[in-house]
Amino acid sequence: MLLLITIRQLADARTFDASPDGVPYSIASALAEAGAGDTVVLADGTYNEAIVTVQGGESGNPLIITGGRDALVNAGDDGKVVYVQHSWVTLEGFSVDGKISDDDEAESYVDKCVFVEGTSTSGDERLEGFVMQDVYVQNCGDECVRLKSFIVGAVISDNVIQDCGVRDFVYGNSGKNGEGIYVGTSSTQWSDGPDECNDNTITGNTITPNGNECVDIKEGSTGTIVEENTCSGQLDEDSGCFGSRGDGNVFRYNTASDCLGVGVRIGGWEVDGHKYGQDNSIYENSFTRAESGGLSFFALPQGKVCGNSCQGGAVRHD
Repeated sequence: MLLLITIRQLADARTFDASPDGVPYSIASALAEAGAGDTVVLADGTYNEAIVTVQGGESGNPLIITGGRDALVNAGDDGKVVYVQHSWVTLEGFSVDGKISDDDEAESYVDKCVFVEGTSTSGDERLEGFVMQDVYVQNCGDECVRLKSFIVGAVISDNVIQDCGVRDFVYGNSGKNGEGIYVGTSSTQWSDGPDECNDNTITGNTITPNGNECVDIKEGSTGTIVEENTCSGQLDEDSGCFGSRGDGNVFRYNTASDCLGVGVRIGGWEVDGHKYGQDNSIYENSFTRAESGGLSFFALPQGKVCGNSCQGGAVRHD
């Protein structure tokens, strides 16, 4: 019976060929029809329209949006180039550029290049099964990739992510926003308790923010594994190449270099008597020229912390 169901699903799967001139489909018209098991294929060229999902896929039967590196999505929709609000969506292969104007000014850049946002603010619904692999992302005003509002089980793998936080770090705006991958929501911005973006995997990415952390996990988000990533070009001495303000996350087998902050910064705010940033594990990472040190802990206790190497820094317990 399972084999028959699988064969039927494969037979029902459709392919929508999108092109920059909209023939036979634009991105929007393809996504208006595509659903579970379907694939939207982006032909090479520059797309002056954003990717905004209309519906998602199903477990084992995702909606796939794919293209080669020369398929460039270069348009903003309400400050985002790619906006995913549905479960079981896969992005693969194409390029995303958040600089949508030739003008040399901060307003030429979108807020977020890839924004995955659930529809719940209280956790009654969760966005599941998001996959992003082998995507090239660059030139974002704020964070390059954001997971927000109860995103669980996402996999972000083998992407190239660079030039994030252009507004603050290039044009000198007042903040320090510019993460490569930002998971969850700061406790200072919660509307209805913790944003539990849990059990995600971030692996094999090459991240050069030229802004803030390569990966930053906020209070209330737990169980995320950050492994085998290559990080460089972090420019905030008060943070780190990687950071966790949440509990119970894992940083392992990563390589980081040329960061103004520490290798990994751990610790978040205290909320309702709980000090966030505990029970994280940090092991077998390599840091070179992390100017503020290897590891910095602002919360205890922690999990497994061993086997990390640092050239040009030290372990700090603050």
